[in-house]
This record gives sequence, structure tokens and C-alpha cells, in this order.
Amino acid sequence: MPHSPSRIVQSAILITLLAVTSGNAQSASPIQPPNPTELRVIYSTGFEDADWLSDWNDVGHRQNMQCVDSSDRSDVPSPSGDGRSTGKVLQVTVAKDGHYGCAPQLMFQRHLGSLPDEVYASYDVCFADNFSGYGGKAPGWSGIESVGWGGKPSDGINGWSARGGIHTNDDGTLGLSYYTYHARMRGKYGDSFRWTGPAAAIKTGRWYHIDQYCKINTPGRPDGVLRAWVDGELVLDKTDVQMRNTNQLGLKSYWLNYYYGGKGVSAHERHVYLDNLTLMTPKR
Repeated sequence: MPHSPSRIVQSAILITLLAVTSGNAQSASPIQPPNPTELRVIYSTGFEDADWLSDWNDVGHRQNMQCVDSSDRSDVPSPSGDGRSTGKVLQVTVAKDGHYGCAPQLMFQRHLGSLPDEVYASYDVCFADNFSGYGGKAPGWSGIESVGWGGKPSDGINGWSARGGIHTNDDGTLGLSYYTYHARMRGKYGDSFRWTGPAAAIKTGRWYHIDQYCKINTPGRPDGVLRAWVDGELVLDKTDVQMRNTNQLGLKSYWLNYYYGGKGVSAHERHVYLDNLTLMTPKR
């Protein structure tokens, strides 16, 4: 059964209703968040329960995921204040000379009984100082079947994905994106739709609140939507994504993925911390 959302988590959710615009860039006027009561929570966890992974599929690399008390960690502040919990957080470790991370998926068919057209995600994140220099994957969306990841390009029929991406900026801050395999991609690897603006320059050692939104496109039409906010600031509003060319593909899962990308491996151990993860759909 989905976890019940706490009042604290709900009060921390910064989301927005769909407002269809054209073009690739961020909207000139920021999209305002709606009343959270207009959304249906389908899953929520504060990582307090040791069995939180029982709700997820494709669970590997369990040794890299630990629910820890942030007060016991020297590399992360306690996520107190601003609606954040003071209990346990999820620590994800990318090992030295490794790629993973983690990669469980929350399957929407399992939790809703069908595939939704649109989903919101909300979570708090803190990158430890040792995360500097990272380049790779982060949580995001999936419609994966046989391809749509790992250098297996999508043609809109065989799969798609829009995981989060992380790169390191010239000033040492971390930049975020959607690393997207879609029906109009031209190369072997996914396209990076980068989040922009001052709020998108992420510093290590502090907590941020991330909101994400995905609306699947009409088959064969470039009208899919990917949005993102950091601490309530809109950093991406992309409304022309063509994920699929057939209704046999859908918005299948939320992919909780941290993966050090490319041919190289992580030069040292890295930690990222998550809390208050919530998945939501509009009420009908």
C-alpha cells in the first residue's frame, strides 16, 4: 500500500498546475503553485521505515542505500525547518571506483492500477561536499521498455526516459537537468535539457527542495511537458517533448537513480542525502 503523506510533507510541496505554453525556454512569468489539496498523493516516504523499498521494483545495490540519522553524520546538516523533518534521511553512496548509486523504480501501474498521463514528484536533497565533480544521473521519469537508456536510443516506439542529470559547473556548483531519451533524439545518447537560473546552481552541504513534473505527450506530437523547480523557483518549463509515437508507451515509473555516468568511475566515495519523497497526480 502507498505510504500516507504527513502534514509536514504536504506543506513542503511546491508544485504547479499545467499551463500549456510554447517553446523550449523557461516561461517569462513564473508558473504559480496550486493548492496542494488539488493533488492526490500516491506515494510518500520520509525514509523512517526500514522496509521503504518494499514499494519499489528493480531494487538492486541495496548496500548503497541506508536510512540514517542526519545528526550522526558530519557531512550533512540536519534537514530541520522549512517543513523538513528532523528524523532519518536516505543516504545514497557512490563507491570509489564504482558507478552506482541506486536505481529502484516506483511503478505507477502497481500503485494506481493504470498508467497516468501526468505525475508530480517532490523531495529534499543535500549533496555532501564529496559530491563535487560529479557527472551522471539523478531521479526522474521513465517509460522504458527495451531501450531508452545506456546508449540505446529511443525512436518513440521502443522506450523513453527523462531521468535527472547532474553536471559540474565551471564555478564548482552542481547543475541539474533532465537527461532525456525521446522520439526526436538524433544521437546515440540522451539529450540534456538543463535547468537554468540562479536557483539551479546547487551548492554542496545544504538542503534544497526539488519539485518535478512530467506530462506524457500525445502519441506522435511534440506536446509532452517537463518542468522543474528548485526551492520554489521555476528552473525548467519545456513543453515540446515528444517521448512517444505510440500509446503502447506511457509514463511508467519514477526512477530513483544515482549513477556516475560515462566510461570512467568515481575517483572517491560520494554521498547524497534525500528526505520527504512524494509522488502525486491531479485529482479527477
